[in-house]
Amino acid sequence: MRNIDKTLKTTIMLAAVSLFIFPLTAIAQEDGVVHIEVIQGEVAVEKNEAEGKEEKSDNSDEKSPEKDDGEESVYDIRTKVERAQKERLELLKLLGSIYKEIDRTDEATEMYKKALAIDPSDNELFKDVLEQYQKSGKWNELIPIYEQLIDKYKGENVEYYGKLIDLYVRTNQEEKTFETVEKYLNEHGDKEETYLFAANVYLLKDRNEDALKAIEAGLSKFSGSLNLNGKAAEVYMKTENYSKALEHLEAAKNLATRSDQKEDIERELMQLYEKADIIKEVISTKSAELKKIEGELKNLYVKQAKAKEEGSNPGDAVSVYKKLLLLAPNTPEGTLASKKIKELEIKNENK
Repeated sequence: MRNIDKTLKTTIMLAAVSLFIFPLTAIAQEDGVVHIEVIQGEVAVEKNEAEGKEEKSDNSDEKSPEKDDGEESVYDIRTKVERAQKERLELLKLLGSIYKEIDRTDEATEMYKKALAIDPSDNELFKDVLEQYQKSGKWNELIPIYEQLIDKYKGENVEYYGKLIDLYVRTNQEEKTFETVEKYLNEHGDKEETYLFAANVYLLKDRNEDALKAIEAGLSKFSGSLNLNGKAAEVYMKTENYSKALEHLEAAKNLATRSDQKEDIERELMQLYEKADIIKEVISTKSAELKKIEGELKNLYVKQAKAKEEGSNPGDAVSVYKKLLLLAPNTPEGTLASKKIKELEIKNENK
């Protein structure tokens, strides 16, 4: 048996002295199916109360610390309940960690499962539960928890969908996996992340066409999405549709706002050019684009430099002419720039 940290022992002893346990989760089993009544939230307050649906009056017992007859008020009782519920959750997690540390998988699983029923959105706790179920191979016991949570919290169940789909994938329930993905897309189609998640699930199972459908559906609503365009390029490359991959990768590059993003996309573009065997074509196209932009920039420098001269800013004009000379040294504009630089520098010296 591994040593347990002294701090951990002290915490256990203190918690044992002060523990008040109130029922937070009802777990029953009928016909082999686990049924769980979940009380959502860290302090287990009813959901309609959190949404402000509970009516309160200024003269209610809840707002007064004590009743006139000396009995505890509703407020006092609820405060104690919330504190006890928090303590119960923390102790379940602590005991789960202890059992995990000493390799008592069944007990660790039981503690974590009860804690997860109280706070099903806790990602670290979910990972701990998965780890224990992986050891015992009882993945299916978690599935009913998230199925019920999805139904109970419609519109606020994105995390639960993710966890349920993960469980279906782990248990090789492909039909259930894709049914749930479609349900998730229908319920949360107003979010860009929904389409990315769905595409990743389809790709995991080598369903490239379904992944593309999800991405294109997302792009019809979020055409300016860097991530969706990048994902589209990834899938089209996988299916060797290089022209479509280029289209989306170029779009992603134009949408990128950070230099590191642009650099990453440019590297991917280079790889794509090689795969598509279009290096010569790309060089020709990009060279033409470069020539065009340099011609535009050359004319703009001439206009900018003349404007600086007319505005009695010879120093600034010299700076612009130097840029023009660097851009187009062996052109009429470059010759003009060289001449103007000398004239303006002499003019500055004679001031």
